[in-house]
Amino acid sequence: MKKSFLTFCFTFLMLSPAAIAAELSFYISGEGALVLQLHTQGEDVNAVEGRILLPSGDFKVNTGGSLINLWLDDPYIEGNVLEFSGLIPGGFTGYGNLFSILGEGSGLVKIEEARVFLNDGKGTEADLTVMPYDFG
Repeated sequence: MKKSFLTFCFTFLMLSPAAIAAELSFYISGEGALVLQLHTQGEDVNAVEGRILLPSGDFKVNTGGSLINLWLDDPYIEGNVLEFSGLIPGGFTGYGNLFSILGEGSGLVKIEEARVFLNDGKGTEADLTVMPYDFG
């Protein structure tokens, strides 16, 4: 009985689709910049794009130290919207910074319309979780 239950559990876990999703989230750097970070959750990815809604304030974008080495659209801010699109030739797995947002403002920073693509040669969109940040 125990053996058949363990066999069932093992088989169920092995055949169940993984619910792993890449994640875009923010953190505050030691210099006080708001940094957008990608965590691939073990997936091999090669492209990322998105829109970020910023609170009112005066902001600039810095791509120094980015894991993106080929920007299709350099991150730019128009009004309170920041847009970006870039490639990682050869793919990337792990944690990495996309860019920093510098400036002053308060309120919610919300990621919209973000997409991450797998490095599978097919342009497959990865499952993605996005985390807002509140300057509060």
